[in-house]
Amino acid sequence: MDPNPGPLTTRPATVLLLHGWFCDAGRKEIFLRSLGFEVVKPKLSDFSFRRAVRAARQAYEQCRPDVIVASSRGGAVVMNFDSGGTPLVLMCPAFRHFGSARRLENPAVVIHGMHDRWVKVSASDQLCRNSRQATLLVVDDGHRLRSPQGRQALQQGLEIALGHRNKCDGDEARPNMFGVGAASAADLPLTCRDGG
Repeated sequence: MDPNPGPLTTRPATVLLLHGWFCDAGRKEIFLRSLGFEVVKPKLSDFSFRRAVRAARQAYEQCRPDVIVASSRGGAVVMNFDSGGTPLVLMCPAFRHFGSARRLENPAVVIHGMHDRWVKVSASDQLCRNSRQATLLVVDDGHRLRSPQGRQALQQGLEIALGHRNKCDGDEARPNMFGVGAASAADLPLTCRDGG
């Protein structure tokens, strides 16, 4: 995967990584760096959602990332501030538990583990249905998305987000977006779904 955001730039793409509740997203940071991304990971308050949103917004304004990757509560955080249309990759976003946003305003790829015990896949499905430019990728994993399938979905989500390929109409040539070993949506219990 080429993390360069465009043909005329030589700098690696910058990812703003927003961690979940009482989690530092260290493994995700290591994985993103192994793909060649520059990673900015602010410490978000675990005790005050408002302070977490403020810290994320400040980090966003300082680094102006190419893409925002957010896990669980971090997904709710990014949904509750204006991130200027920056593409999002949200992993099991806990938006129903934190904040008031219930739809995505930015182009987004939402990745969810079908075995997530904390945030239901149906929540991400509904989020994508309520949003104009959102694609749902469901993988054989749990909430933390630590499996090889979760990592592959994150890499695919980044490719989609950075390429602004947010449609899942099935008629155009596109990368496999349905998880490891799945050749089409029919191979998974839930399909890749285009929002709106």
